[in-house]
Amino acid sequence: MIKQGEDDSMFYPGFATIGKLLKGETVARKFGVQVGDCIVAVNGQGFRRFAPDYKEEDILLLNDEDNAVTVKLDNAVVPPGDAYNQLLAKIKAIKAAAPDPPLILTLERYGWDARCNSWPRFLVARENKVPDAMMMQQQHEQWRSETFPIDLTKDGLQEIFKQKAISEINTGFLKDFPPTVYINYGKLQTMEKAGEVTSDEILEAFIIFTERMLAESADPRKPQTCQFIDLTGVSITGGFRVESLKRIYRVFEVSTFWSPITK
Repeated sequence: MIKQGEDDSMFYPGFATIGKLLKGETVARKFGVQVGDCIVAVNGQGFRRFAPDYKEEDILLLNDEDNAVTVKLDNAVVPPGDAYNQLLAKIKAIKAAAPDPPLILTLERYGWDARCNSWPRFLVARENKVPDAMMMQQQHEQWRSETFPIDLTKDGLQEIFKQKAISEINTGFLKDFPPTVYINYGKLQTMEKAGEVTSDEILEAFIIFTERMLAESADPRKPQTCQFIDLTGVSITGGFRVESLKRIYRVFEVSTFWSPITK
C-alpha cells in the first residue's frame, strides 16, 4: 500500500493505492485486485480526498450474502493531513479483531489516462509547474474529445493492419521491457505514395496501437510503451517524406505519449 502525495496525485480519489501484490494465491489476487487500485473506504467508512463523481445508487456494491456481510459505503471525504494514518489505524484495528468483523476494503480502479493517473506525467512534462501542467492536461482532454472514437472500418486503416505496417512486437521474452509498437515506415511511405492510405490514417493507426500498448502497462500510474520505427529501405534520395512522422511527434506533445514517464 502506497501513500498518495499532495502534489503529483492531486486528482487521486483516495489517500492510498495498491503498490505491489504479494506472490502466490493471496486473497487480493483471488478477488482480482490490481496494482494502482485506490482504497476509498474501510468496512464502509470512507477515506476519500474528494467526493466521487458518481451516485452510489448507480454502482453495484460487492456484498457477501452467504456470510451475511453487508457494507454500505458512506463516501466520507477526509481532509488531508493525518488521513493516511487514520486509514492505516482503521485497517490494523480490524485485522487485530479478526475474524470478526472481516476486513473489507472498497477499491476504485482507473485507467492509465484517467485524470488521476495522467496528472503526474503532465506535471513532470512541465517541470512541476502546476499552471502549465493543468493547461497541458486541458489541451490533452480537448485533443481526446476531438480524436476519439476512431472509425476502425476505414479502408486505409484496414490495409495498414492487414499489411502490418504498424503492429505490436512481441517482447514477452525480455524481462521488464515495455510493450512495443512497430512502425514499418518504408511500407507506410510506399502505401501512401500509391494512394492506398492517407497521412490521417497513418496517424490514427499509430494512436490506436499506442493506446493499446499503454493500456497493457502493469502499473497504470506509470504507463510505459516503446516505439520502434523501421527505416529499412527509406532514403532521402528516394523521396523521404517526413510529414507523417512530424504529425506523429506533434501528437506526443499534446498527449505526453513521449515524456520521462511514458518512454
